[in-house]
Amino acid sequence: AATTISAASREGHLVLLGGGPTPAVVFTRTLNLSGGRSAIVAVLPQTYPNDSIGDAAVELWQKTGAREVFKLKLDDMDRARADLERATLIWMPGGFQGLLMKTLAGTPIPDVIRRRFAEGATIGGASAGAAAMSATMIADESTPEGDSAGGTRTMAGLGLWPAAIVS
Repeated sequence: AATTISAASREGHLVLLGGGPTPAVVFTRTLNLSGGRSAIVAVLPQTYPNDSIGDAAVELWQKTGAREVFKLKLDDMDRARADLERATLIWMPGGFQGLLMKTLAGTPIPDVIRRRFAEGATIGGASAGAAAMSATMIADESTPEGDSAGGTRTMAGLGLWPAAIVS
């Protein structure tokens, strides 16, 4: 479901999906919140160690009718920032929220996402992407192979919904 944050400095929409099947109407509604057929979708594939999850998300948003959909690449930070600046929907698919936040650590990307949300962009995610919205995030404690990774049980998330912990 989509949540509108109506605090004075926050005007974007959050779309948080759990794991498992999602009705198509949720994606249609999310696209409508993001500009409809004019929407520009940035997919952050950094929730998974390879691009397979990003490829699936790109295909989903293309089929839903977005004008443009692309995977955010972090090899050129100026380009990554510019891509997020023009995105009307920033989407983080399922995978590993700890991997996402560790990959983004030390980059300007989390701050750009927070600012874009405050400016009215829709920010969304499924499973790990949804979990990353909290200020305090429940960390995944497994590797992509399913082995225990140890480490902390929580870590800092994006803080887009600071009053909640998304699990």
